[in-house]
Amino acid sequence: MKDPAFLFYPADFLIGTYLMSYEDRGKYITILSIMHQQGSLSEKAITTLIGEFPDELRSKFKVDENGLLYNERLNAECNKRSKYTKGRLKNLGVDMGSHMGDHIENRNRNINKERNVIPPPLELLKAYCKERANGIDPAKFMDFYESKGWLIGKTKMKDWQAAVRTWEKNNPVNIPGKVNLTQLSNERKNHTS
Repeated sequence: MKDPAFLFYPADFLIGTYLMSYEDRGKYITILSIMHQQGSLSEKAITTLIGEFPDELRSKFKVDENGLLYNERLNAECNKRSKYTKGRLKNLGVDMGSHMGDHIENRNRNINKERNVIPPPLELLKAYCKERANGIDPAKFMDFYESKGWLIGKTKMKDWQAAVRTWEKNNPVNIPGKVNLTQLSNERKNHTS
């Protein structure tokens, strides 16, 4: 199974197809979508899919060494996405396995499992708090839940990221750009007394 998505740039698509009829634009995006999932196609496969294959549309494709048609931009975008995904997975410490046959869905499930490991690795917690710019002290968060056996009430914590977001809502102290309503209320009370 292939990556379920590729980057699509609407402005580039419209500029590159503005002289085509709506029907030919539909044919073009259909061919691109099929090529994304199945790779290069023979002209016979394309005409079976879309019927008439006009020269203007044919000019959007090149012929490979096997006589199959491919779209150079589609291949370039798919390669860029693949490299980016590999880099992100490497940064997260996810092993992609020894071949490219891994399924994207499985990769995403593995990432989510690792991100929801309880307790989370301190470095991942630090990165999450920094990304959210929430002012939460990751060590304090870890110590708090460590002391409670990673329970919320009597229930085992399922999602530490949700717990961090709850801390943000309940403890909005020192969050840049956010108003601390509790602190503001206390200041007003002290001011009026």
